[in-house]
Order: sequence, then structure tokens, then C-alpha cells
Amino acid sequence: MEVCKICNKECKNLKLHLRTAHHIMPEDYEETDSSILEASEGVEKEVEKMQEEKIKPVEQFSTKKQSLIEFLNYYGLTEDELIIIVRNFKYGDPIPENKKLEWNQESGEIGAKKLAEQDIVETTNLHVAEALQKRYNFKCVSVSTEGGKKPKTWKMVKNG
Repeated sequence: MEVCKICNKECKNLKLHLRTAHHIMPEDYEETDSSILEASEGVEKEVEKMQEEKIKPVEQFSTKKQSLIEFLNYYGLTEDELIIIVRNFKYGDPIPENKKLEWNQESGEIGAKKLAEQDIVETTNLHVAEALQKRYNFKCVSVSTEGGKKPKTWKMVKNG
């Protein structure tokens, strides 16, 4: 753990903290005089205070509990997923690979649903192609890249 000279917080990854919390590069942080860093801390606190004052409660939500539930429903999140997102944002932890895969698959299913009415589909999203094949009876007839460059394009044809 390292302590940030600007805000005195302990950080697992100081470089990430500097980029996200203070919007400075590690090289600038190393070269900056500590008196300047202390002065910038006061400015940051004022900015945070101003931002907090701009945030108003949403009138349509009557209680905090109802507000959280409606928020989760609106964004299609579970409480556990929200906790993971907040923890990752706060501490700079990477999102677990199984969650990334789950979210990609869900996104692919949404994309596939939009394309399911067509007879021939081309997509550059592997997860959309997979969902079309598994859920909507499509068959992959070709996978190609232009000049060997990414992204790959899956050409899908509806069976039947």
C-alpha cells in the first residue's frame, strides 16, 4: 500500500489512483513540489464540494430503499453487481472475468434479439453471433476479416 501525497489516502495502485482521482500522470506527481500538491488538495476539495452541491435528489423516488431498487431495475443490475462495480471503482480492482463474460453474453443476447427477424446477418460481435446460433436458429456460413485485420465478421443465415 502506498499513501497518496495529495489526499493522504492509502492506495493499492497509486498510478491508477493518480489518474482517476487527481487526473495527473505519475511522472507529474513525482516531479511536483509537495507544497503544490498540498495546494491542489484544497482545490480538489472545493471542486468536490461544488459537485456535491449540484447533485439533487431525484423527485420521482419517494424513499431511499425504493430509489435503490428502481435504480437497479432501471440499469438491470443486482445488488451484488452494484457492489462489485463500486468496489472496483473505489479500489481500482479489476472486474472478475466471469462477470465480464456474463455481461458480454447478456449484451450479445440483446443485440441478437434486434437482428433475429432478418434472414441474413453480418456481425462483428462474437457474443451476438453465438446468441443468434443458440437462440434464434441461425447458422454461421463464414467468418472473415478484411486484410487479416480485426474485427472478424460473422455471416449468419437463418435455418429453415
